[in-house]
Amino acid sequence: MNKVITLVRYSWMHRLLELLITLIIIGLCGFGIDSVLKEKKRYESDRLRAIVDLQAHQITDWLDERRSDAEIVGLNPNLLDEYQRWINQHDLAAAQQLQARLARLSVKKSVASVSLYDAERQLIWSTDEVSHDIPPELTQLLAANPTANHIQRIDPYLDRLGHIHLDYAIPLIGAGPSP
Repeated sequence: MNKVITLVRYSWMHRLLELLITLIIIGLCGFGIDSVLKEKKRYESDRLRAIVDLQAHQITDWLDERRSDAEIVGLNPNLLDEYQRWINQHDLAAAQQLQARLARLSVKKSVASVSLYDAERQLIWSTDEVSHDIPPELTQLLAANPTANHIQRIDPYLDRLGHIHLDYAIPLIGAGPSP
């Protein structure tokens, strides 16, 4: 009789040990899977952060290039001279030369259109044949600071067709009110 009780007890202890080992193995597997998932998440997070940083630098570089383009236009003495001869002396040759210079700017892929406004914010010429409306964002900027003699960037906005625009207001700097 003693043998039977020992076998039953051994069988119960054996099953308990098997269950305990199984639970330990499952726990270790779960811990390993959790560690791999956390590492993968950390890796992907670092990768996405690097992509965001790269894109932020690219956007900053692109904005700096546009700002540089705007400064080149604003500081070009020929544009101001041609504008003044066109407006003050009604010199059509100066008007054509100015329009040709401004039209060449819109050949660049980064410039969609060029518009020229007078000191009273009236559109006097544009490469954009579709719309001659002053964007509300530009109107607000000019109304807030109509005599600004520095380049101002207008924050991105959507036009009525849903296209994104990032405009620069570039005064032609010289004597008299800036166009």
